[in-house]
Amino acid sequence: MNLLDLISPRCIKVSLQAKTKKEVIAELVDLLVAVKKLPHRDAILDALLEREEVGSTGIGHGVALPHAKCAEVKEIYVACGTAPQGINFDALDMEPVYIFFLILAPRTAPGQHLKVMAILTRLLSRAAAREALLKAKDADEVYAVLCQLNETQTPTGAQ
Repeated sequence: MNLLDLISPRCIKVSLQAKTKKEVIAELVDLLVAVKKLPHRDAILDALLEREEVGSTGIGHGVALPHAKCAEVKEIYVACGTAPQGINFDALDMEPVYIFFLILAPRTAPGQHLKVMAILTRLLSRAAAREALLKAKDADEVYAVLCQLNETQTPTGAQ
């Protein structure tokens, strides 16, 4: 699975307007709904918020991977957003979150969202990678950073 097959610059938003966890998720859902012409916006948002109630998807080091499996989607969708101001996302390390990757997966694709999360976790494990994403001035620059990270990533996650 290749992350670059799942995300495009059109699904990336630099400088999210959101101020809260719920607003971040809603803003990224709205982006995917608009770009991918997804129906059932409210059902998708509800699925993501319900998953977040189980436990925060803020994985630490300024990164969150909100995700859900939804009957309303037929394939995997990924959106990315950055928030230079940092947002309280109840992350595991209790630090603000600056980088968000929202992942939607169909209920009929067991484990696919976990593969995407594993790829993102590997790509974002280095501070330099996270810093490069935050320095990007627009969606095209974020995408270019993701392309570079994807190219340099080894199968073991080491560089």
